[in-house]
Amino acid sequence: MNFKTTILSLTIFGLVEFAHANPWYYNSSANVLSNEVWRLSVTRSGTSLTLSARQEGSGDLDLIDCFADTGYRVVTLGSSLFKKAPITQFVGPDVTVANASAFQECSSLTNVLFSPDFKQFGNHVLYKCALLQTFSPTNMAKLASTGYHVFNGTSRLSLGFSFPLLTSLPEGFFCPASH
Repeated sequence: MNFKTTILSLTIFGLVEFAHANPWYYNSSANVLSNEVWRLSVTRSGTSLTLSARQEGSGDLDLIDCFADTGYRVVTLGSSLFKKAPITQFVGPDVTVANASAFQECSSLTNVLFSPDFKQFGNHVLYKCALLQTFSPTNMAKLASTGYHVFNGTSRLSLGFSFPLLTSLPEGFFCPASH
């Protein structure tokens, strides 16, 4: 396979610098989204993809150019997708749903970026991600559903979130100490 390699460094919201490299490829017959570092199982609905399993990959995962490279947007993260995986940063500008335990116990994860239109957290999405320092968006105007213990065990994360549609937060949503 012939890969082009483009290195681009950018700052998102003035908080985190991500290095972008390696174009994305979508293999529709194998239901796999991949680049030189990551290989992810997917399910497709129209031009939307759900990441359902990590086959291989570590380090930073940057989906900024996924749509430009493949014509598909990653909008949903499946349950236990990156659980205990060696992922350091995640950039998913089109991700609006993160299902249960998507990043649970990712001990190297420091930064996460989802869509400004993010609307649903499952249980334990970022549970025990002790190094997590940056999460965006902080104003989740469309968040309509959330599980419990989403940010439990993320004591390095600065709070300052807004959830205009929610009338309450479930048990342990921001609990800083891991249980």
